[in-house]
Amino acid sequence: MQIFALIILLSFIVLNEFKSTKHVHKGLIDDFKLEDYPYVMCLKILLPNKRVETCTGSLVAELFVLTAAHCVYGKDKKDLKVYQGSRIKSHDSRNVVKLYVHESYNHTSEVIIGDLSILKIEKPFSHIEEYIRIGGSPIDFANNKYLKCIVIGFGIINAEHEGFIKQIMVKHGRKACEGYDSVQIIDTWQQYLCEVPNKHKTYEGDSGGPMICNNLQYGVCSFSININGGDMQTVYVFIDYYRKWSKTP
Repeated sequence: MQIFALIILLSFIVLNEFKSTKHVHKGLIDDFKLEDYPYVMCLKILLPNKRVETCTGSLVAELFVLTAAHCVYGKDKKDLKVYQGSRIKSHDSRNVVKLYVHESYNHTSEVIIGDLSILKIEKPFSHIEEYIRIGGSPIDFANNKYLKCIVIGFGIINAEHEGFIKQIMVKHGRKACEGYDSVQIIDTWQQYLCEVPNKHKTYEGDSGGPMICNNLQYGVCSFSININGGDMQTVYVFIDYYRKWSKTP
């Protein structure tokens, strides 16, 4: 039943246009201007021990937030809150009334697939009229082409600074990700977009954040791969892979 609901929601979004170090995110925070990206959401996740975790998401329709499955897997919707922008600076939040995790996601597997989730919030953000549109295709990366994209996340450095935006170069293909012959990637590379490795790393809290290329959301921040020499490559779920899947009977 849950997978059927997720297919319906993903189809709705499409029709309206709009081993690795598994889920470990460390890195660099830059300035983030909320007014330029009103559809970027911050997720506050209350854990049983009263600790709070943060993830990032994107508003793809009036009531629906796209994020990573590993952010919310096993969580109760009552323990989730969605903020526009930084939860440190914003008090405008929404409760989650429905939570859909992609059925192929397996939190115990070393092969990371289906790392997508959709949250339905209780009511719209009254002042937001712009939602991120989903787009992208493997054709965009034909002939080993790279794309210049931006990524946004709410990883935290301290209690005063939260939120970053960064420009990266992105590639897609069988050898786009480091360790492409590893068990984690060799059979699943079609599902990933990989940034060109660099010294800049993402923080915990950036998970679920959007990768935006050509003014469309191509990817969702999923996991990172450590590389010899201190570089890191962040891997994003390629939404197009699941958009095609959602259209199948």
